Formats: sequence, C-alpha cells, structure tokens
Amino acid sequence: EGDSIQNQLIELQIITQEDWDEGVRAAGGSSDPRRVLHELTKVRAQWNLSGTQYPALTEFQLQQILGNRAERLVLEHYIILDRLGAGGMGEVFKARNLSLPRLEAVKTILSEGSGGSTGTGAHELERFKREARLLAQLDHRYVTTVHHAGRAHGVNFIAMEYVSGQNLKQIVEETLSDGEQVPVWWAVERIIGVAEALHHAHEKGIIHRDVKPQNIMITDKNDLRVLDLGIARLAGDSTGSDQTGALTQEATSLGTPDVMSPEQWANAKA
Repeated sequence: EGDSIQNQLIELQIITQEDWDEGVRAAGGSSDPRRVLHELTKVRAQWNLSGTQYPALTEFQLQQILGNRAERLVLEHYIILDRLGAGGMGEVFKARNLSLPRLEAVKTILSEGSGGSTGTGAHELERFKREARLLAQLDHRYVTTVHHAGRAHGVNFIAMEYVSGQNLKQIVEETLSDGEQVPVWWAVERIIGVAEALHHAHEKGIIHRDVKPQNIMITDKNDLRVLDLGIARLAGDSTGSDQTGALTQEATSLGTPDVMSPEQWANAKA
C-alpha cells in the first residue's frame, strides 16, 4: 500500500521522491504510509517559491489523499493546494502551476453528468464559460487576470491570478469591531479604483452586475482587485441571446439582494 500511494503521488507530481524520503525520515523510518503522509504536512516542500513556505502536503491535500481522491488534486498542469471558498457556480482553490513557478486561483464547476455531488446544469456551465471569455477581454491593474481555461476529470475550470488579502467587507467589519472608523481618504481611493476597473469593463461592453464589498479585494500589498464576473453581461442587449450571454432563467434574478440595482429587481435580465 505504501509503495502504491508513494508512486501515485509522485506520478501525479503532487510530491517528489525527495519529499517522500524526507517524510519517511521524519516518521523515524516508518513504512506506514499514513504516518508518512501526516509527516509530509510538516516537511517543507521541494518546490517552495521564493518568499513562501509550503509543506510537502497541505492539510487539504492530506484529506483528499486519505479519502482516495488524490487524482482530483490535479487539473491539467495545476496542483490543487487548498480550498479558498465556494459560490453559486462552483468552488475556488489555491493551486500551483507546474509549468510556471507561481500560485494561481482555480475556479471550478462540475458539469452535468460528471458524477460529482455538485453537478450543475447547462445554464450554469454556460455562465462559467462566459466568465472565462469575459475576463479574457479585460486588461486592467484592478481586474484579476485569466491565465488559462480547461477541463479535466469532468471538471471545467478557469485559472486566474491568485490574490492574497481581504475583501472590503472583512476590512470594514474588523475596523469597526476595533472601535475605529475607516479613513475617508482610504475609502475614496478604493472607490476611485473600483470605478476605474468598472469603466474599463464598460469600455469592453461588460457590466459586472454584482458589485459588492465581498467582490472587492485589497491585496497584501495594499492593491485592489475587482472579483467575480460570473454573472456579468454584455451591454446593449437584454434579449437573453447567446451573443450577450444573458442566460438568466425566466423570473430568476442573478445577484446579491442586498446590493442589487432597482433594474435587476424589476427585470432579471437587466
């Protein structure tokens, strides 16, 4: 069993032979694969990028491997490291790019008939494909950059710039809980940045449709990113045609109720 797990993980490029050997040493020379796997979460990975420290296996990877789901950690040339969150269309993961030495965010959606527990229908899949096309049109410092779109193991995915930081909702809540106020100048600068990003999108004919604090990220370097164009539409057409990608089902509103515009409340296809 130990050789089988070892060979599988090395073949999938989740770990290296050096990683496994280091895990065995950390486990006191034990041949128990589970013990070695647990030790690998404490051993520094051979692939660590400059300025980062990652274990040979993350806790998320360990749980997937112990659940006989190691293959799901690999999407083409991406190795899934951790789960960042989930939304209406799928899940978002932190991943390592095997082709280039960098971390990326991978957004996935399980297609209908894939056998996954969160399989989705044709409308959700088309929305997902549209998001990749829309993002690929944008080139702005405040909008996340798309690097790749693909499909593996019945999973459709988009690989994009990984942004480490906090969203505006988290920042404001933490500031208020400390008994402080968000500086006006700071808020104004971020609002201007969001407006610039949305203006760039509008110049490409794209309307975001779900602008909210949770979709505005402040990075660890104090930069700004506007996230989640998953329900965006092209301007100038509310017919629901394939050209605009207006895939909202009849009488169904897409967006966040607390921040939806009056037009979206009145017309789901707005």
